[in-house]
Amino acid sequence: MRFFLDIELTNICNASCLICPRSKLIRPKGKMARETFEEIADKISLAKHFTEGIVAFCGFGEPLLHPDIFDFLKVLKKIPKKIEATLVTNGYRLSRRVTDKLIACGLDRIYISIQAADEGLYRTLMPGLKLNVVVNNVRYLVRCAPPDLRAIVTTTLHELNREHKEKLACLTASLGIRGFSVNNIHTRGGNLDDPRFIKKRVLNRAKRCRIFEEVNFISWDGRILPCCHDLEGITVADITRNSFNDIAAIKRDVVKKGRKYAFCAYCNDEHRIRLFREYENSKSYVDI
Repeated sequence: MRFFLDIELTNICNASCLICPRSKLIRPKGKMARETFEEIADKISLAKHFTEGIVAFCGFGEPLLHPDIFDFLKVLKKIPKKIEATLVTNGYRLSRRVTDKLIACGLDRIYISIQAADEGLYRTLMPGLKLNVVVNNVRYLVRCAPPDLRAIVTTTLHELNREHKEKLACLTASLGIRGFSVNNIHTRGGNLDDPRFIKKRVLNRAKRCRIFEEVNFISWDGRILPCCHDLEGITVADITRNSFNDIAAIKRDVVKKGRKYAFCAYCNDEHRIRLFREYENSKSYVDI
């Protein structure tokens, strides 16, 4: 059975991207303890219905700010199951030393967020970072990466960068990366309401997406939250107290009772819905 885990190693970030509503983050900030990650790894190993899946280091922070990320990757890759270890990063801390260690630890996939192809607009959209640093980091990654490490440049299109789509595609190609993922701006669970990007706050009356059922989002403190867009920190379960079987049962009960979360009402995250839609008719994912 296929599973999806989003693990937030930290919700601390080195950037202040305009399309990220981190300023509204209510839940505490911190970094995942070794004991918490080891608990996650143990419970992945013990979950008999978890045979293969994706474990992504992502969330509301920059995973490469966690000092133990390499050790965590080693632990993850030692689990006797088919796991695709994935990293979502802004690429600024992807130095040569970091890249070498990530490759040595067996990273399978890396998503690098680049929101503009020229330095001026890049600094406007991703304050705190420098495009030339990220570009040089990615060039080294491409030069050293083994064939089975897949790299993807991701960008989110909106009014400020929509005309730069082709430039971004050309930049991606010039870096030697074939993967280029383009997504439309969305409300991040209704939390992003900047009028420069979100013109109108529309109530989403459609059926709730399947992120809650299909993905376990584990915050840095070990809590299972309803979704990666939850800025409040609503506790569904706790990895230090609950097994993945427990978590699946809790989620099924929530779905059965028809419980909805306030942030879902204004969410229009097309990418996440599309990302997992391919597994809708598959028998190979864990439906939780």
